[in-house]
Amino acid sequence: MTNDTKKQTTMSSGILLPQLLLSTLFICAYAALVYVIVIGDVETSDSTMPVLLIIVGSLTSSMTSVMSFWFGSSSGSKEKSRNGKDGN
Repeated sequence: MTNDTKKQTTMSSGILLPQLLLSTLFICAYAALVYVIVIGDVETSDSTMPVLLIIVGSLTSSMTSVMSFWFGSSSGSKEKSRNGKDGN
């Protein structure tokens, strides 16, 4: 069984479905929040703006974790351990 076949089998069996759904939900919510703050016509008081900026900053730093899961070392490590090639 090739790597592509194993990956397709994993995806079709639904093992990554919760991660996919949560990642999609997080990215959509993040994009909507940034759109509303940057483009939208949201009136904020001087006291709520620092709170909004902290929330956006936290979500932005979490976005790197989501992207790393799908494209970074976490994804590569999982593939490597699935294949039984731990570098030994």
